Amino acid sequence: MSLRGEDSDGKKYSKPEALWSELAQAPEGAQEAWYNRAVAYWDSQEASVNGVLGGYGHVSDDDITESRKFLFKVIKLVDIGHPVTALLFHQWQTPPDWQTRPMADTKSSHLGFADCGAGVGRVSQNLLLHHFQEVDVVEPSHHYIESARKALSGSSAQSWPSQHKAVNFYKVGLENWTPHSERQDTPRVTTEWLLSWSCSAAVLAQLYDVIWIQWALLYLTDGESACSILDPMAADLHTLHFCHQCACNADDAVAFFDRCKAGLKRGGVIVVKENICKHTEFVVDKEDSSLTRSNKYMLQLFAKSKMLVMYNVLQRNFPKELFPVRMYAIKPRTVTADLSQK
Repeated sequence: MSLRGEDSDGKKYSKPEALWSELAQAPEGAQEAWYNRAVAYWDSQEASVNGVLGGYGHVSDDDITESRKFLFKVIKLVDIGHPVTALLFHQWQTPPDWQTRPMADTKSSHLGFADCGAGVGRVSQNLLLHHFQEVDVVEPSHHYIESARKALSGSSAQSWPSQHKAVNFYKVGLENWTPHSERQDTPRVTTEWLLSWSCSAAVLAQLYDVIWIQWALLYLTDGESACSILDPMAADLHTLHFCHQCACNADDAVAFFDRCKAGLKRGGVIVVKENICKHTEFVVDKEDSSLTRSNKYMLQLFAKSKMLVMYNVLQRNFPKELFPVRMYAIKPRTVTADLSQK
């Protein structure tokens, strides 16, 4: 599939590999040149909703409203074979109060959520914690994650059910985040163990029903690397990582999805909400090291990651001068029906 693109200076690329090849020539190494620039950019921005939304703080309410509608669709995709999600699915058949009702309101239902690229905790604060008992926050910028910690903890945490809480705050980029191993009190697991129905409810409760990735996937590279190596600490998961020996560029997006698969509960769902370019297949912003992909590029990336697209929805009520935004619900490819055009 031909994917032509350009950068913020107008330079044209015949394919993504040309971009990643150029990036790999950076003196400090591909990973450092790409990810450090992104973190430095956000470290220089105001730690507020307006800052994290690039001066468009006024779109937050509409964004949350559309995300809530999408989340209602997504939660039905969670495996209803599990007793917790079976109850959840039954409760949500015809919910008249779906905008405010917790997605599980019994002691036996214990739903976990990861907010990836969380910024100041805007999505967790206004959406996720209203419906999920536990949310883990993942964010590489120091002053952003500290703002999120303040907003989601203590006396500030008053607008959602009292039993719902932000549990862990990980100051780490998605290229280095490993959900199943970093969560507090989560045991070391293998892929085969995760797929087993013999897992106890107590252990399953420490993994995620949904992993939410909003305006964060655009910071992950997806270049092929002939010398990507297996992480010796995660050999059972066959996780590809950046090759520090030669400073080449690994496929961090695919590696990230591989780790997310291991961090999901059986039947769990990943949500990707991302900017989409329309007139070219990708646009590189050299200021913040971001790669805005087209819908075609995103679908190709999901396919390469062996993910099944269950929903692919265009965000409504968004300023015309900004990139369009799409919301994708994806699951590990274990079934045959692909509803990517729905």
